[in-house]
Amino acid sequence: MDISLEENIVILDEAHNIEDISRDSGSFEIKMSQIEDLDFQLAKIRDSEFMVEEHSTLLLLIQPLKEFIHASNYNLQEMDKRVKMFVFFF
Repeated sequence: MDISLEENIVILDEAHNIEDISRDSGSFEIKMSQIEDLDFQLAKIRDSEFMVEEHSTLLLLIQPLKEFIHASNYNLQEMDKRVKMFVFFF
């Protein structure tokens, strides 16, 4: 779509949706199973000796990501427990 907005006024009738749409357009979800599969597939390709250096580099990036997700998940679970305890005692 080639529309020039120069020297024009734009009225957004659905302006209340802009924030959510903007956030959603820059976000994505990925499951841990997909990351585990990626890790497995990269190792398999690397072990077949195809572009070993490139796949090894990608594997080096995946491991800290997996560790971060596991740690974050643990921290979120612990925080959730504390919130439940707080609500219970409140």
